[in-house]
Amino acid sequence: LPIGRWSQIKRVLRFSLVLSAAMALTLLAVSFFLEDKIEKWFLSKLNESLKARVEIGDISFSLLRNFPNAGIRLTGVKAHNAKDYPEPGILLQAEYIDFTFSIFGLLSEDYTIRKARVTDAKLQMLRNAEGKVNYDIFKSADSTASKEQPGFNLTAVEINNTEFYLNDRSVN
Repeated sequence: LPIGRWSQIKRVLRFSLVLSAAMALTLLAVSFFLEDKIEKWFLSKLNESLKARVEIGDISFSLLRNFPNAGIRLTGVKAHNAKDYPEPGILLQAEYIDFTFSIFGLLSEDYTIRKARVTDAKLQMLRNAEGKVNYDIFKSADSTASKEQPGFNLTAVEINNTEFYLNDRSVN
């Protein structure tokens, strides 16, 4: 390569490196300032949407883990049977659940969940002799609708390394 061409390449590489570093720092700063707000919003919407008690070991927000999407990771998740199921028990126990949503949606406070990824979990679905199920844990859309803020809208689910158990006592 001629010397002039090499210096142009070095300038472009230097500019790209500076731009990448600036973007990474910006994402980290935005993540730091929005983390508490988004985590609180997420937990409140989750609780509004469910008819089951959920225990969470830890929650973390990241703009880098699922780039180009933003993400919330729940670690040590334990979802109990639906509240109207007559027997206590655990419906889902997961090592972690990741929820991803648009980074650009953060600016307009559109937190529509694009995907939920359940990993390393056990799911125990039950139907008792009367036909009641322990997995009917989501409230109807009408009961969770809110005019002030967008709701908890889930568009896709991915399940990895999960054991499924089905016990249907309504069948003889």
